[in-house]
Order: sequence, then structure tokens, then C-alpha cells
Amino acid sequence: MSGSKSSKKAELAKAAEAAATSPDTAKLMAAIANLEKTVVEKISTLEAKVESKCQTLYETIDSLPLVNKTEDLEGRQRRCNIRILGVREQFEAGTRPVACVAKLLQELLSLDAAPTLDAAHRSLQPAPVRGQRPRPLIVKFHYNQEKLEVLRKAARNGPLLYNNDKILIFPDLPPTVVRRRGAFKDVKELLRGCQDVRYGMLYPAKLRISSPLGEKFFTDPYFLETFCSLLRGMLVLERVTCYN
Repeated sequence: MSGSKSSKKAELAKAAEAAATSPDTAKLMAAIANLEKTVVEKISTLEAKVESKCQTLYETIDSLPLVNKTEDLEGRQRRCNIRILGVREQFEAGTRPVACVAKLLQELLSLDAAPTLDAAHRSLQPAPVRGQRPRPLIVKFHYNQEKLEVLRKAARNGPLLYNNDKILIFPDLPPTVVRRRGAFKDVKELLRGCQDVRYGMLYPAKLRISSPLGEKFFTDPYFLETFCSLLRGMLVLERVTCYN
């Protein structure tokens, strides 16, 4: 009995050995090995890609606070500056630009005294040829209150003329802030047609609106456009109701 069991075990062992050494089994084992190698390589590649993406994400997150800090620093440096557009080239030639521009502002805005300026120069771009617009004048005030007074009077007096040239005065803002504010241009055109609505831009690029719906603040023009449509519809409905 025991002999028969031993012989059966021997036969099974031989069958297993024969199966392991058969061509089909060898091909199967080779295919499994190749598949395992391919999977390991793909996992390694994915790990490298994930690590690269994570590094890029970390760098982006780090750069965002850096951009905000840089923008804030540049804004603070320009805090006492204005830009004057439309003043002819060579206007300040032969004189001290600071004194010349201070006198220009006093005459243009009917100021009681010439403002105290620390610097005045043309923007750093190539001089225009004949027929092109003159370069902006960048003006730095010594006192921020005088700068605010100039901006208020410039906004209140409407179009300004000097030697029959139209003069515009704006705050000197960082380029990134100018682009963000420019995104509100189309929406502000809609607001100009609304009665009982006042609006103004807060630094750096936040639009404040006072209307019958209350006071609202917007930093995204997309949501502001939806609000303007609702506001205009409500004001039209109010006028129709009052007329009836």
C-alpha cells in the first residue's frame, strides 16, 4: 500500500517537472516575467511624473505669494505717483522737469499753490516720431495728500485742456493691476447706463457698487456681469411700475 502511494507521488513529481520544463510553460513564465517588468517600469514612470507634477505644484504655490508680495511692493513704491497723458514732447525741455510739471498742474487744475514734487520724467520707452502720441509723464509727489487732491480735481473737472491738447491724469499703477482693472471695462460701460447707481474701483482691482440692491464688491467681472443684468432689469421694472 505504501509502495503504491510512493509511486503515485513519484509520478506526480515527474509530471510537475515535465510540465515545468515544457515549451508552453516556459513561454508562459517568460510572458509573466516580461509583464511584471513592464508593470514595474510603468509604475516607476508614473512615480516620476507624479513627483514632477508635485514639484511643479509646490513651485506654483510658492510663486503665487511671491507675485502678490511683488505686486504689493511695487504698488507701495508707486503710491505717490501719477501718470499724465497728452503733454507734448519737449514740454519740459530746457527747464527743471519737476518745476515745469508742478507749474503745469497748478495751472491745469487751478491749485492754490504748486504741488511739491520729488521727480518727474517721461516713461521709459523710445521717443515717438512725428504724429505719434507723446510719452506719458511719470510724476512722484512728496506728499500723498497732494497727489490725492490732484486726482480728485482731475476727475471732478472733466476733460482737461492745455494748449488745445487733451490732458488725462491717472494713478501710476503696476502693469498687473492695470490689466486686472481693464477686465472690468465692458461691465463699467453697462453701469454707466444705470440710474441711481454709483461705482468706483478700490485698490488693487475691486469694484464697489452702490445701488438699490445695496453695496456690493466684486473682484471677478464674470459675476459682476450677471449682477449688472439683474440690476438693469430691476431698475427698468421700477421705472415701469412708477410710470403705471
